[in-house]
Amino acid sequence: MPLFYYDSVGIHQKGSGESELLIVPELSVTRLNSLLDCPRKFYLENVLKLNPLKKESDPVVDSMEDDLSSILKSSAERGTKIHEAISLALSRNFVVAREFSGQQDENILLSVLEKLKSFKDEYEFISEVPIKFSFFGHMISGTPDLILQPKAEGLYQVWDFKTGRLTESKLGPYWLQLKVYAFALYVLKKVKPEDPIKLELYFVDEEKSLSKEVEYREIAAELSLFWSKQTRPWERNTEHCTRCDYGDICLR
Repeated sequence: MPLFYYDSVGIHQKGSGESELLIVPELSVTRLNSLLDCPRKFYLENVLKLNPLKKESDPVVDSMEDDLSSILKSSAERGTKIHEAISLALSRNFVVAREFSGQQDENILLSVLEKLKSFKDEYEFISEVPIKFSFFGHMISGTPDLILQPKAEGLYQVWDFKTGRLTESKLGPYWLQLKVYAFALYVLKKVKPEDPIKLELYFVDEEKSLSKEVEYREIAAELSLFWSKQTRPWERNTEHCTRCDYGDICLR
């Protein structure tokens, strides 16, 4: 039985120790970000499956939010197109799709592909291929942007392409996602536990790259500690409250 209960006052621990929550049979890698934000948010979103409450309408605020939503939507759509274009070009011997010819993003794509060409003799490119794997007893699904699989000697590499500016505030979720995919390679026995994996964050607009090497013991311990947060939904990250869509549900 779960060692907590939820009532009109909030979520409370019941007894001592930890227990697993009854979560949806399969989670996506991106949904793990809410656990990074706040354990209680993750609980409300993925266990109780609650939708955020709609706020009272304010014409001025609504207009500002609509403008921001349009900007974010446009940015997300561009990011999706860039990802798709890179994946398609890799399947076509580094040839960029015609729709980008003469467009502003053509040079960005050519720059990314030129960087990747240096790996083509030593690596197989596994681009945008969905995977499923066990994550501490729960099934997780996701689609890595790119996995570089060595043809002979060399480290596996997991790449994530990002559009927009590199900002420190975004790095936490980005590295988490890459570490989860690296963990998947170990779990799926693609990589031996004693072999490191290289993680690569590539910001296409700024042509900036951040990388680090991880090992199984390191990320297994880190991700296990991270996942244990879902057993404590009474805990909350108050620094995230002002940005949380569940502010009217979570009793602060």
